Amino acid sequence: MGSPLVCLLFLQIAFICAVPSCPSGDSIVEWKKYLNNNFYLSNHDIWDQIEKKRNVGLFNNQYVTTLSETMKACRDILYFSSFGACDGTSDKTIEMYLKSAHWRGVMVEAFPSNIAALTNILADRGALQRSLVLEAAAMEECDGPTVSLRSPVAEPDDSSKPHWLRRQSSSVVTQEQAEKNKLFPKVWKLTDVRCMTGLAVMKEFDSRFSDEAPPPPSLRRRTDILKIDVEGSSVPVRVYW
Repeated sequence: MGSPLVCLLFLQIAFICAVPSCPSGDSIVEWKKYLNNNFYLSNHDIWDQIEKKRNVGLFNNQYVTTLSETMKACRDILYFSSFGACDGTSDKTIEMYLKSAHWRGVMVEAFPSNIAALTNILADRGALQRSLVLEAAAMEECDGPTVSLRSPVAEPDDSSKPHWLRRQSSSVVTQEQAEKNKLFPKVWKLTDVRCMTGLAVMKEFDSRFSDEAPPPPSLRRRTDILKIDVEGSSVPVRVYW
């Protein structure tokens, strides 16, 4: 058995070798190196697990982790956009965001109780100053300044109710649907929330971080990681991208 010093040195070297380097000084150039068969083959065990388990979440985690480490190695900022961020407690990408000081994020959420909980988590974890939190419903188009948000009549902090019912069951409804829901006040509650398009969200994102990194000429800050979970509106929101 080798000495503790030699073993420790070996572990340190192994760790350093496992972390992406940045010889070109350009995070995009370095990231492209991973988008080939060699990357797949060198991480075959991980991808094999993903394929066998049909685990999309595992694939996403590996993808995001590799991208994040590459951007960090190049001393670059990683921009994260989350539409339907919920309360920040059940999202592995948001959990990684909280741990990664080189990330900057915009988080869009329509449900007021979720916004309060999300803001508290960001503040408690020291990530609020690098975040833009928008209380709004993300839509392809906005016919007016607000839209109607329908949510179950369940106390958001009532732990006796499942998380999905308290925090993840809100959805935007049409005026006709809203009128029908008013007939069942013990089941549904309606809230008017701000309506924002993807373009409007990204313009605010640009403005928020313009002092740290000037926005591009197109006024569309590059989104490195985009996550959409907006209860039936994913396709309309994705139209912007």
